[in-house]
Amino acid sequence: MRTPENCPKFNTCSAPLCPLDPELKKRIWFWDEPICRNPEFKNLRWIKKQKSIQKRRTKSWLNRPITIIDLIRASRPRKLSPEERKRRAEQLQAIRRLAQNSPSEAIFSNSYLFFDPNGLGEGLDS
Repeated sequence: MRTPENCPKFNTCSAPLCPLDPELKKRIWFWDEPICRNPEFKNLRWIKKQKSIQKRRTKSWLNRPITIIDLIRASRPRKLSPEERKRRAEQLQAIRRLAQNSPSEAIFSNSYLFFDPNGLGEGLDS
């Protein structure tokens, strides 16, 4: 069994969540703390989620302790039907076109970009 001491980055690493830590489930991480830099683990979904949280400064994750379980649940891929995937892809394409052509008609709500064709602010998740 590998341990954090076996990691080539061990002497310079200060990431509180280490993929090699046998006690990983007991550890917590805050959004502004370091993330594992070992290239061997860069494709772990929960490490990608940490990077996303830091990059986007997602409000719901700020100023609270985050566990590995939280990160795994948040990074879990959604099981969408092919029809739902197609519908969402079409919506996203329409939103991106609108944002490029007419940013004033694009509405930001809850960290997501929504298209309001009537300009009335109706139908938005709040």
